[in-house]
Amino acid sequence: METKNIQHPDGQIQLLNGTILDCYPREKPAEKVDNQLTSEQICENLGLIRPKSKVLDNKLNQICEQVFAEFTNNAFLFLENRDRIFSDSRMFLAPVPIENGVSIFGYSGFLKPTLGVFLEWWSQSMWAAFTDKKGHWLVYEFSGSILSGCNTSHAVSDHCTTSEFNSPSFSDLWINFKQVNTRYDSAKTRYQAYTISEVVEILKSEGRAVDQQSVEEFFLKKEIARQRRILKSFEEEAKDIYKHTFNELDEQYEDLTNSLKFNNYRPMSFSIDAADFSKPLASIIPDNTDKEKYIRFLRYASNCLESAIEQLTGREAQRAKAKKIKAMKKAESELADFYIEYKKRQKEIEALDAWTKEYHADLRRKLKAGSIGNKGYQHLWTPAHKKVESKKVDLDFFVSNTLEKMFKDIQVKIADVEEFMVGK
Repeated sequence: METKNIQHPDGQIQLLNGTILDCYPREKPAEKVDNQLTSEQICENLGLIRPKSKVLDNKLNQICEQVFAEFTNNAFLFLENRDRIFSDSRMFLAPVPIENGVSIFGYSGFLKPTLGVFLEWWSQSMWAAFTDKKGHWLVYEFSGSILSGCNTSHAVSDHCTTSEFNSPSFSDLWINFKQVNTRYDSAKTRYQAYTISEVVEILKSEGRAVDQQSVEEFFLKKEIARQRRILKSFEEEAKDIYKHTFNELDEQYEDLTNSLKFNNYRPMSFSIDAADFSKPLASIIPDNTDKEKYIRFLRYASNCLESAIEQLTGREAQRAKAKKIKAMKKAESELADFYIEYKKRQKEIEALDAWTKEYHADLRRKLKAGSIGNKGYQHLWTPAHKKVESKKVDLDFFVSNTLEKMFKDIQVKIADVEEFMVGK
């Protein structure tokens, strides 16, 4: 997705799907949205300059909390009616009072998102919308480190419950959000926008609601998109399985859609339609029986792709294991010496650990009996505890450092060595 230096037509905005919307100029432009990162901001985010405090009065806080709640409570209503929102710039530009941020960048690039930004992001990002055993989820808030990937993210379910979790792909979340959000910075200040409450009121006045089949279609397509990305990551010689699977799905999709009725739409192919999040096909199939057939096919397709992934993953695992065994056989003598030293150190730690546990129990009994105080307990326990922990760290370093030097082009873990040596 390319959003750098986007030039929207004068008086209009161009969405990611190519749609051009007419906009309504404000009588007085709003405060400029500055999502550019300055050197001062970088210093501030790294703690080199004390950040300025932000003070909001209670009334403004209450308003923000109300809008925030209205946004999350109606997230799936917005998702279901994204075509309607993508047809009106005032809906698209409705402000959402959520501040996401990441390490180093801070809030830069994430300021003043709009309803349309979230809708495009949920479609664009592989992990901004996902499914688990508890339901379908839309991510609405995140923060974390761009270096380690550790993050705290929040999502709302189709049952209107919220949850905190650690996203498995934080970079996918923040990079896509930043790109989509900054695309519309100039429009946020120049053009009129509805409030979230007004958007909800308009959608409900038009009799719009959430269609669970359309929701399931959206999330099945998201899962299929993730599966396609995984399949494409395999080595070249494994792609014949991926290609064969999709050719079969395209043929079966054609047979299915020839038997279904659509409102003013001609199906393309599974490869194309499954990748198009802007057109929820379930909503333009007039017959409920046909809708269920279409949803069942998407479930079937997702299962087929999952099966292909398992097949390729198994093949890759076998190949990696064979490569490791070959490398370990080549370094068998050196590996045996390492393993003997490893087991010796491990036994020393186990003995020290057992003694430490007994020592700790004895100290706890003395503390309870009152023969030693808290300070005496800490004075005696801390050095013993640190000693065993230090030995464990030393062993981990010995293992990782030795194996990295011994096997430079392949990742061999101590579990691989254990399995290899036990089998000798």
